[in-house]
Amino acid sequence: MPAIRERFAGRELVLHIGPGTPSMHTVRVSMAETGYIDPPFTVVKSYRASDRRERRPACGSVS
Repeated sequence: MPAIRERFAGRELVLHIGPGTPSMHTVRVSMAETGYIDPPFTVVKSYRASDRRERRPACGSVS
C-alpha cells in the first residue's frame, strides 16, 4: 500500500473490502482502521444480489 499511495499521492483511493476470503476482508479492514493506508481513501463493500435484503449493491465509509 505505501507504494500505491506514493504513486497516487493526494488522490483518493477506493478500498473494496468485499471480495476474497474472510481473512483478506479482515486484513483490508485492519489496514484501513490502523492507519496503514494514508488518507484520503474510501472503504466500500459490495453485496451479492442474494445477500442484499433491500440494501444498495455497495456501501462505503469515508475516512
